[in-house]
Amino acid sequence: MEDTLLKSYFPHTGIPHQIWIRNGLFFGASAALEYTNTYNLHRALNGEAFVLSNSSPPVSFNRDIPLFLDGNGGSLKDTRIRSLLSKRINVNIGGITRSASNIRAYNVPFRSLIYEMYRLDIPYAGRFNRIVWEISDSLKEELIGTHKQKTGIYENDLAYYQWLKEHSYCYELAIDSSLNISRKALYQLMEQDINCYFKLEKGIIAVLGKKKLPCYAIINRDGSPSVTGFSDKEENLKAENYFVMENQPIEQLTNYIIAVLAQQPYPIIDRTTAKQKVSIRLNKANLTIPAIKQELNKIGLDLLLQEQEIPVIIVKYANL
Repeated sequence: MEDTLLKSYFPHTGIPHQIWIRNGLFFGASAALEYTNTYNLHRALNGEAFVLSNSSPPVSFNRDIPLFLDGNGGSLKDTRIRSLLSKRINVNIGGITRSASNIRAYNVPFRSLIYEMYRLDIPYAGRFNRIVWEISDSLKEELIGTHKQKTGIYENDLAYYQWLKEHSYCYELAIDSSLNISRKALYQLMEQDINCYFKLEKGIIAVLGKKKLPCYAIINRDGSPSVTGFSDKEENLKAENYFVMENQPIEQLTNYIIAVLAQQPYPIIDRTTAKQKVSIRLNKANLTIPAIKQELNKIGLDLLLQEQEIPVIIVKYANL
């Protein structure tokens, strides 16, 4: 029959494919050779019941559409490892969620994706000023929309929303919890995925590296940092308009300064050597470099612009 007539009656996608017929009636099919055995053959010839598989009932499956799409072959809960990346989805949501075995990003731009994949290596505030762009200005503008920042006035922000619509992405990486993947390994898989996609789409990749860059360094001046507390007269200054620390580790202060100055053009780095505790009060209405420097000077610290080699994310062309 040249495999035409039988295939029309018994559609199948792979071989071997066995059809069991008894007394002119079809009663089963199997692709597994192990069910063609003496036990089953004797029961079939004697009209006795038997099964062709010890597995669960077969699920709907079409090899011409993606696996697990709309239940094709099962559901996503059956996967062991999966990752996917898409352009923006048409829902009013954005951001990134994480757990021990998955990372999910919803409608975020390129810069958020590459920062996320290196978040174990680059401080959170570094997502603004620890990315070094070694690509053309036009491609950088396309990726981060430098001149399309949101103002809060809808009519003025139409260009920004259009850019965001065209340059936002969704990404999911999910690993079965039984595989006990480490956080570092999880982010390494994300790095491979993101770089693979943007290498294909834009011809670029993002890598970790070190660069000597101008930085605002928090340093020790002559003498030890002050640990003097505030007087009773100053108690009323501990309001929501002030950031106040009393007798706290320097690390807490430097982390705050790094956060509030995150969008400065230069990274903020901690180069203090004495790890004593400090007391300071910063006016939240004037969190500028000169104002912070003035308060730091009072407690034996300083904020100086100097070149330092620091860890950065480098965005470059993939062929370089």
